[in-house]
Amino acid sequence: MSIETNALEQRPTPVESPLTIKELTSLLIKHYGIREGMFDLMVEYQLGTGAVGPDKEHLVPGLMIGIAKVGLVQSTKANPLTVDATDANPPPKTRKKP
Repeated sequence: MSIETNALEQRPTPVESPLTIKELTSLLIKHYGIREGMFDLMVEYQLGTGAVGPDKEHLVPGLMIGIAKVGLVQSTKANPLTVDATDANPPPKTRKKP
């Protein structure tokens, strides 16, 4: 058994389907307790440069991109990925006492 095969066998699988951008935005709206406004997902990237390649003999100048932070930004103009907090996190329904 090679190391590559073993690594593939041990690769974790998602518990459920991965979230869409809108689902992740809605989840963050609920997490922060936001009830009003339109929001978009904000992703902060981190860039790094250096020599990259499959081995030391085949290095080339390269750029690496990583996700540093994920959050929400209030939207001034709705787009297809904008989530309305009123829909994503409606206020709890009040029950009338009998």
